[in-house]
Amino acid sequence: MSNENTPEATPRPDNAGDPEPAGSHEQYDRWLPEARNIPAAQVRSLNADASLARANAKLGVDAVLPHSDRLKRELPGISVPAISDLSNLGLALAYAQIQVDRYAPPAEVKKMLARASDLRGLLFSSADALAQAGVLPAAGVAKIREGRGGIDMAGDCVALAALFTKHALAVRGKTPVTAAQVRETAEIGARLGAALRPKGGRRKVDEGLFLATDARNRLWTLFERTWEDQVWRAGAWLFGRAVDRHVPPLHSRVAPKPRPKAPAPK
Repeated sequence: MSNENTPEATPRPDNAGDPEPAGSHEQYDRWLPEARNIPAAQVRSLNADASLARANAKLGVDAVLPHSDRLKRELPGISVPAISDLSNLGLALAYAQIQVDRYAPPAEVKKMLARASDLRGLLFSSADALAQAGVLPAAGVAKIREGRGGIDMAGDCVALAALFTKHALAVRGKTPVTAAQVRETAEIGARLGAALRPKGGRRKVDEGLFLATDARNRLWTLFERTWEDQVWRAGAWLFGRAVDRHVPPLHSRVAPKPRPKAPAPK
């Protein structure tokens, strides 16, 4: 890392707080084939605010691009074109997020999904430990894990509650999961399953949500990797330990510098 002749802090642009474009179908189609080549095991889930990440990435790009000649000359491992193109990849990510949002359930179902996810995680973590200890059947726990998506989350809750109920005597005193939590898991699983399977069938919608989420996560993985490998590395080399002042982490809440006030009229 070079610390010599560290550039001065790059001022934040006056429009740093302006809203980003809503997304681009053209950029989505352009970047998705590359994102689909990422091995499934390497795909990262987007569990944060994509708009915030794009805004912070823009600050980093704006900080390092003025030094592009120096980067090309002294840091050949960095791709200046990739840094310049990150905003277009961000537009693809934004469009992908819009496709996920199209499947957003009503507020009450969202709350049930969140609670079901928490309970499912709690029971699964305990079930895994009990299966390793031979208290619960490992094959039964593995079978429940096979599903994915909102409907399958509901089914997982029902199945996990049934598993704990069936083996209640065996697990008693060996798990932090309470009987009340098992009952709540069964109840919310049943309610969620009913909410996600209205007349006409919901399976097609659920599959559409899975595909949209997978595309979004793949584009997010590509975006975050490019930021890490190109923008952040360039910033760390240029600015040393002050890198976060110039290239903020993607999920940090960085307030742009306020615009100078106009002088009061005399």
